Amino acid sequence: MAVAIWRNQRRSRGLPRFGFEFPADVFTIPGRDAVMPAASESNGGPSRLVSMYRSLLTKYVFDHLRREAETGVVAGPSLAVVIWRSQRRSRGLPRFGFEFPADAFTIPDLDTVEPAAGESAAADVVSSDAISSDVGSSGAPVVTHPDIADRPEFRYFEKYGKGEDRRASQRAALLGDLLRQFADYPAEALVSVDAFASAIANEFADVLEQYDVIQGYSIDGFIPFINGFKNYACYEHGTLRDMPFEKSYNGILCSAAYKNAAFSFVTNSDVLPSVKRLELKRERTVYLPHAFDDEKISNFWAEHRISKRDSNVTTFFSPTRHHWRAAPVSMQKGNDLFLRAVAQVAQTDRDFRIILVEWGVDVHRSKELIQKLRIEDMVSWIPSLNKAELRQLYCSSEVVVDQFRIPAMGGVTFEAMALGRRVITNLDETQSAEFFGAAPPCLVADSIESCAARIFEILADPLDDNGRGDAARRWFEKCHSAQRVVALQLAAYREICAA
Repeated sequence: MAVAIWRNQRRSRGLPRFGFEFPADVFTIPGRDAVMPAASESNGGPSRLVSMYRSLLTKYVFDHLRREAETGVVAGPSLAVVIWRSQRRSRGLPRFGFEFPADAFTIPDLDTVEPAAGESAAADVVSSDAISSDVGSSGAPVVTHPDIADRPEFRYFEKYGKGEDRRASQRAALLGDLLRQFADYPAEALVSVDAFASAIANEFADVLEQYDVIQGYSIDGFIPFINGFKNYACYEHGTLRDMPFEKSYNGILCSAAYKNAAFSFVTNSDVLPSVKRLELKRERTVYLPHAFDDEKISNFWAEHRISKRDSNVTTFFSPTRHHWRAAPVSMQKGNDLFLRAVAQVAQTDRDFRIILVEWGVDVHRSKELIQKLRIEDMVSWIPSLNKAELRQLYCSSEVVVDQFRIPAMGGVTFEAMALGRRVITNLDETQSAEFFGAAPPCLVADSIESCAARIFEILADPLDDNGRGDAARRWFEKCHSAQRVVALQLAAYREICAA
């Protein structure tokens, strides 16, 4: 049982559950006072953890198990109850003891218990096969006395514990095919996939049977896939940029989940090349704009819309996180490109101001760069804002500045467009047209030079006489509204249900 508990703990962390990681003598019970960490272990590390674990086994688990083995019944608040509570907790059920009758933990007099016909008077001895099963499996040992087996904790454990795994053979077949398909991947990745499928994904099988549509975000579509369910959709939110092509555990889960999904919801236009590379079928791929409650922002726009200002100073507002040098590259925003472009334009004696939000890992680098470029008098820093304050500042600025690294539209861009604001950002217009049905009317920039050109364009039309802001709002209502997002999802769900 100690081995099973240990495996259960590793399983909850996505680690392999196999017993060979333990040295052969790990479960040898030394004297109670003999378990002391070696001198070299005092600073922590794996060897110290093994010593601590061994100490816990010796002082608490084995003594308790020995008493149970000697008496044939559970003494006090039993290990069975702990396991039962763990099972209920993993299913979101209450774990408190008041569900038991007051005498649930009373130990009966063994001499008064009559065994049922054909049963030994002593409790069955736990076999080595039973020890090798995971906690909560149908092979968990229980005592065989009728009145003990009928005690509430055992009845509840049987009721809420995992029942028969009806999808075991199907899962094993899918897993075998999958591991053969990725046989050239590192062995560690294959072992991790095997462990995840056999010890974690299997726990969902009986639950997923109850649903008509299963939606897996990121790579969680692997869970219904490996259990043999076909009525699932995958929801991408940046997941397909690099992950499915990595020779890794995540790479296997990702590619298998999306390739076998009934539908894949793709929410980023810049991953369309990955969609083609994965050879996802177009009829099973939904280009889905990011989910967004446009009713709230429409109400805000109607209530707080600010008329065009007649001002000699144009304001550029950039709420984007300052992350342009620190790793990882995939998180970078390219804020430095905008700041360098501002410095270039400022040399032409143009009068404008920029507002920056003080957040992100590279704030200090942005401040150093601003000082180096000698544009401190043009820059205002503000703290992070709540949604209402953020939207208010969108409306009171001539233009919103987003990011210059990923050629796709993010949250800042589409929210500002919904408020009828002009936006400077990086965007692949061809991909965006394919993804949304029409390219958003943003001011596209991906370098210092193109960003400077966009700043000049705004300064030449500070009051937006060309109507770019109104065009942005009309585009949002047609291509990115909540009504369109819901309609696209419902169409896919209906097809899944029909199948």
